[in-house]
Amino acid sequence: MTAMQREFSGNALSYTLRSITLLINAGVPLLALFIILNGASWWSVFMVPVFFLAIIPLVDLLVGERCYETGGQEENLVFDLFLYAQMPFHLLIFVGAIYAAVTVDLPLWARVLAVMGFGLVNGQCTLIGHEFAHKTGKLKRISAQVSLAIVGMGHFMVEHVKGHHVFVATPEDCASARLGESIYAFALRDMKGEVWGGNTREAERLRKQGANALSLRNRILQSYALTAVIAAALIFVLGWAALPWIVLHHVSASFTLTLFTYIEHYGLLRARMPNGRYEPVQRIHTWNTDAMVSNMLLLNVQRHSDHHAKPMKPYQSLRDEDNGPRLPTGYFGMIVLALLPPLWRYVMDARTVEAVEGNTKRLHLVGAPNRRISRLISEADLGAFSK
Repeated sequence: MTAMQREFSGNALSYTLRSITLLINAGVPLLALFIILNGASWWSVFMVPVFFLAIIPLVDLLVGERCYETGGQEENLVFDLFLYAQMPFHLLIFVGAIYAAVTVDLPLWARVLAVMGFGLVNGQCTLIGHEFAHKTGKLKRISAQVSLAIVGMGHFMVEHVKGHHVFVATPEDCASARLGESIYAFALRDMKGEVWGGNTREAERLRKQGANALSLRNRILQSYALTAVIAAALIFVLGWAALPWIVLHHVSASFTLTLFTYIEHYGLLRARMPNGRYEPVQRIHTWNTDAMVSNMLLLNVQRHSDHHAKPMKPYQSLRDEDNGPRLPTGYFGMIVLALLPPLWRYVMDARTVEAVEGNTKRLHLVGAPNRRISRLISEADLGAFSK
């Protein structure tokens, strides 16, 4: 048996699971699009949100945390191929969603829900762009730009790497949610901050190189240009009626990323050291879960502490940090909780206080803690890091 054959045999299970993941992420929305475009009634627009926000969370709860480690695959290019293969499907889903919104005879509310559902799925373009943005090489950079162009978020690759990873779990980071902050308040701050931060940092990079922010070397504008070309092509074919649906799709995809970032660091703060600097990023500054189904669908982003410890580490090699703050379920289930702020606060606020063992220096608060948070702090006990 050759070395290549041995490698393939050893990774056969990983490749099979990754193929199933690709089939789900691409197949479910494409099947929904096919049914919608073939004259199905209003019920068809619920297929995508019900699958990802009801069925997947239920499966996560039933299966629980199953730590599936790939191991020894840091340089395995096959896992990159799965990312490249997923990108055109997301483009097809986007184009199909806009075509359906313009041409299909469904009530307005149904078309809005359909486009938002497909935007939810295409929020995964940010995960693909995120993976490539952390790597070196021109091909990876271009791949990040293309993936993010599908959802109009070229700014994300710069803000995430140069902003979020530097200031994570501090008030300076727009992508770190505060304790008691609802997803809707956070979204207003984060979505604006991502755009502003990315473009500001890219302009600063170009200024240091003696170039103008509007130069052709601007990586964000390059991605935006591709976004504009795709939008222009759709408008040319479908007319100006396509434009509001394109905007709705991109906003929905951006909101999906905001949901992910809201979950990842909610309420956790890096304490100040005696020298005035923030302490180094540790596993206690990030929420983790190893809910197996969500992990496979979301490129192991739920193993988030390991990602912040080693940002260049490829998704297939990320490890679960089981002695840090734990989420009660996978991201898709947490999204449902986040969309219902009272339920989110009921589940997560006490868990957050426990995760920092009542140390208010590690709670990301705005001002003094309110009465409820103060009570939670006084009642905090140990054992917060257990699964």
